[in-house]
Amino acid sequence: MVFAATNHFDNAILDYLHCARLQHAAHQDTVEHLASALQDFLQASVPLIQLGSLLTKLETLMIALPASKDTSKSIPAKLQRYPLQTDTQTLDDVLCPLCYRLLYQPLTTPCGHVFCRPCLYRSLDQNTRCPWCRFSLTEVLAEQRQNTTVAIEYLLQTHLQEEYQKRLRAHQQELGVTSDDLRQPTATISIFVCAFAFPEQPCPLYIFEPHYRLMIRRCLESGSRQFGMCFPCGDESGKSYSHIGTLLEITNVQFLEDGKILLECSGKRRFQVLKESWVDGYNVASVRWIIDEPTPLQDKARLQEIHDETFGLAQRFFQYSVFRQTRLRIGNLPASSALHEYSENGPSWLWICISVLPLGPQFRLNQLSCTSVRQRLLWLRDWFVVNNNPFAILAMSSFF
Repeated sequence: MVFAATNHFDNAILDYLHCARLQHAAHQDTVEHLASALQDFLQASVPLIQLGSLLTKLETLMIALPASKDTSKSIPAKLQRYPLQTDTQTLDDVLCPLCYRLLYQPLTTPCGHVFCRPCLYRSLDQNTRCPWCRFSLTEVLAEQRQNTTVAIEYLLQTHLQEEYQKRLRAHQQELGVTSDDLRQPTATISIFVCAFAFPEQPCPLYIFEPHYRLMIRRCLESGSRQFGMCFPCGDESGKSYSHIGTLLEITNVQFLEDGKILLECSGKRRFQVLKESWVDGYNVASVRWIIDEPTPLQDKARLQEIHDETFGLAQRFFQYSVFRQTRLRIGNLPASSALHEYSENGPSWLWICISVLPLGPQFRLNQLSCTSVRQRLLWLRDWFVVNNNPFAILAMSSFF
């Protein structure tokens, strides 16, 4: 009976695809035929996890239908009327072979095996072959397919609603921070321990370590597209990284065939780490945002003078020949403006100077943690005054 129902369903799919593509007049009759064939097939009591190629064919059928992100709307109404025969189906039939939990966002590989999409990509972080049959899945890695196997997902959402909702909540907890969480005074964010990053400055990254690739995918899937970056410490304090960092927002992402990731990021806000922890091999931390203190009204005129003086020193400093490559890379410093026209992080040109000048780690940490625009400008002004001589500039040539 299973073999006959399988052939019947196969033929019905082929007929439907033919009519759907050609907009054949017999389209409605073909839908009736497909619905009847699906009913016969499901009554054959085939375990869900063994459907294999047939479910892949059904997903191909869904692609032929009008595009829709809503799975239920992608399935013809006739197909939704028939209940599945689940008496012989157990939870064992719909468990992911990698995490041994209910399939979530089931993804069928080109070799016909079904896994949770997040679990499959975690496995591919370690090895680019199918965990079941060792078939090469570099194509899947490069495409980072976001679609799921519609037939299996529909069956789970329809007939295992309670279990599927529990699995959904567990996955959302794994994703961590959302965009709404980042609007609070404190938040828990993922931490990428690599180098210094600065507000309003571009930060290209090459992600190759498996745990950080997992972190980036979760940032993208959660919708926040943001994570923190801190400088590694390795000092006697026992900290693995500095507790002052910058929140980065992903502006562009490219997945390579071997699973590695190219990112274009932009610095957003500064933060201080309150508590460290780990999740699946990468750092997460509870942080509070660092916000500049408002300048008293009576001090604004003097602050503007300090700003203009420091900006003039920076412009003259960058005219030296040793900074030629730096000018080609970042262009000219942005035009000076009144202080009230800058963002909450203060003058953007100041962060450009901090990012490209040969400054020590402690100087940069002090600038990131400082909540006074005046103090940051004075520190940088003093640095320009001390180093504005031929000997100091000559010594910098090795840095650039």
